[in-house]
Amino acid sequence: MRRFVILIVILLIPIIPLSLYIFGVIRPAVRAPTPVSLTYWTTTDDAKTLEPLLAEYNALRPYITIKVERVPTDDYASRLKDAWARGRGPDMFELPASWIGEFAADFLAPVPAQTNVFNYVSKKILFRTDTEIKQATVPSVTVPQLQRDFADVVAEDVVRDGKIYGLPLWLDTLVLYYNRDILRSANLVEPPKTWQQLTNIVPKLTIADEEGKLLQSAVPLGRGRNVRHAADIVSLLFLQDGVLLEGENGNVHLDDSKSTDGTNLGENALAFLVSFANQGKAVYSWNADQPNSLEAFIRGRSALFLGYEADRAAIAAGSSIDFGVAPMLHLQADGKDALLTPAGNALQVNYGNYRVLSVFQRSKHVNEAWNFVQYITKQDAVALKYLNATKRVGALRSILAKQVGDPVLGVQAEQAISARSWYRGRNATLTEQHLMDMIDSVASGQAAPLQALTLARKQIELTTKKQP
Repeated sequence: MRRFVILIVILLIPIIPLSLYIFGVIRPAVRAPTPVSLTYWTTTDDAKTLEPLLAEYNALRPYITIKVERVPTDDYASRLKDAWARGRGPDMFELPASWIGEFAADFLAPVPAQTNVFNYVSKKILFRTDTEIKQATVPSVTVPQLQRDFADVVAEDVVRDGKIYGLPLWLDTLVLYYNRDILRSANLVEPPKTWQQLTNIVPKLTIADEEGKLLQSAVPLGRGRNVRHAADIVSLLFLQDGVLLEGENGNVHLDDSKSTDGTNLGENALAFLVSFANQGKAVYSWNADQPNSLEAFIRGRSALFLGYEADRAAIAAGSSIDFGVAPMLHLQADGKDALLTPAGNALQVNYGNYRVLSVFQRSKHVNEAWNFVQYITKQDAVALKYLNATKRVGALRSILAKQVGDPVLGVQAEQAISARSWYRGRNATLTEQHLMDMIDSVASGQAAPLQALTLARKQIELTTKKQP
């Protein structure tokens, strides 16, 4: 009997620790990673909007906490640089895609080849649940993958010298807003689809008093300072007409891009644009005395308005007008423009304006920051949580394919595929000022179109050409 008891005890010895482990009395020692705290600056969203993304990421990697701060857009570049100088700047931050050239060299960390993180995985073992911590190496997005998965304009903007400096959650493109009541009053069934159609209907939509003072504008175009997005609109016209805005070695061919018949494309596009602010032209519809173009549309003083999806909220909140959103104007009725493929086929050109998420190059946690940015931007399921909450158009091709049929976002989603932009140099804000000055100098009669183009080109090339 004694031998039997001893035998039972011997058999139970290995079972007892296993039983204690199963029932949770004994737990394996888990080495938790060092906590990481990241700061995220946003100009468009608040912590509540981003909460679904933060919660999902934190569940997978609870050792990483992210503090969201919403920052005003006024003097945003200065706010960033000043904060970093004081050691209080963000690890991750929103940045207009056109600012990549200004920030890349001194402030932005490019996407690393990979990120190293810890994943927390819950495992159920019979009567209890354990959390297993596993170290993981996550490959980063490459330039070919970026070109494959995101809309074309993204790689055009965020890749510099073969390195990726930002990734977007959303895209925005110029569209045509229209006042349904004003169009009905002019017996117009639908808004124009081409620039030629626009010129045909301007006289029907523009109203002036006996002294020539504009009471109602067909479309706010032809000036720089009081036309919202004027620099983007003229850039769109240049691109649609085939002007080469990004030449070799940083050259900007504003004043010397020629068509096959010798037409100066930049001169032609600029002259067309400013004609809307020329009282001697049939398409006269705007001048320097008018309010901001967005304000004019909101107040019902303009039949049309060229703007972004981001302008929709201001229009809806500031007015009771019955407005609609139509695709951007193009050169041809089929939606194509003068820009050609290498095979000679016409392309549709739309203009993209959006923000990317970037990482500060001197952050103590570049690895974790880039892991988070890629986590929320590269995956459909994650990005859609944000897009559904904000009602924005995605940047991933797979998401755009789903949004094309959306009754509200469909126009934007379809245009995002053909969106383009151009490198505005190491000071995009200054380039925007040069473009607006170019428009106003011609509209005011201070310069001829070709003269204004040449001056703008010389000014812009000071920051697009590589420094010696």
